Amino acid sequence: MPFIALTALAIVPIEYALRDVLPTIEQTIGIVLVVVGAVIFAIRQKPSREAIGAAGYFAVTIACYSVASPLMAVAVTESGSGLFSAAVFHLGIAIGFLPLALFTGEQTAIRWLQREKQWARVVWTMILAGLVIAFLENGPVTIALESATASEVFAIKRTMPFFALILGIIMFGEKVTRRHVVGTAFLVLGSILIVSFR
Repeated sequence: MPFIALTALAIVPIEYALRDVLPTIEQTIGIVLVVVGAVIFAIRQKPSREAIGAAGYFAVTIACYSVASPLMAVAVTESGSGLFSAAVFHLGIAIGFLPLALFTGEQTAIRWLQREKQWARVVWTMILAGLVIAFLENGPVTIALESATASEVFAIKRTMPFFALILGIIMFGEKVTRRHVVGTAFLVLGSILIVSFR
């Protein structure tokens, strides 16, 4: 989803409204370069009709990511602990997903849980999964938010395609194309600007 990369830009005005924080001019240029690099990585062909039809979904997703990221920065700043914020955030998600089973039409699974009395095991599994995800996935991000702004952290996070490419080369022998080289150049240059002009 190349459009998700746009959240790195959308975060900037939202974070300014919430925290009165703006990136420097050099960092803004860096963020734009990272976004361009991520989009270059993601776009492999012309968008299909289905992708165009899902533009509304992408817009909502971008809006949610753009608002959630600065809010996470506020939570980390106010709590004083990135790991604590990540744990609470993901525990909320884990517990919040449980009631969705009642509305998804998964009646077979619900009946099995009732018959086998597995509710407690499922709840504890989801809580454990929430903690694991909090510490392994978003733990580093929330720790970074203790000393950097959301626009900086989530722009750097958008360099993930480069690392996915490295893993693809090592594990699956993926071929490096011109698109990969150009995208990597944008990501690296953008990251250097973001980190160097804090």
